[in-house]
Amino acid sequence: RISSTALRKAVSDQDNRNWRRFLFPAVADYIEDHDLYLPDTLRTIGMQAFQSCSALTNVVPFLPASVTSIDKRAFMNAPVQNALVLSNPNLTSIPGEGSYGVFQGTKVPSADFSQSGITSLGSRLFSAVSTLGEVKFPPTLT
Repeated sequence: RISSTALRKAVSDQDNRNWRRFLFPAVADYIEDHDLYLPDTLRTIGMQAFQSCSALTNVVPFLPASVTSIDKRAFMNAPVQNALVLSNPNLTSIPGEGSYGVFQGTKVPSADFSQSGITSLGSRLFSAVSTLGEVKFPPTLT
């Protein structure tokens, strides 16, 4: 389990308080036993925050309901094996960038966007995810 001290080093908001924003570089050095416990106050997961973190297999929860923004390539090529659940109605889009997807190369077995406010999803969101089964989309997706 990630220690609170290590998490404070990796998570902050713009004023470096309240554990609200994951910033680049990724927190691979702070992941212990393949688990990362995210605070329920987390609002933004920054660009490449967990990209290629080979030690990251379990994110609890994946993702907190407080998340309102996920930036490009946030979990790309990290071997996360959790079911993805996005339930914040204030999360309205997940970006794509050319041939790179936010969850590309993960081991996500399913994704549930049904309770989110998602209106747009980036290209290649789940490319190279051979484990992906069911995906539930919200009625807000156009």
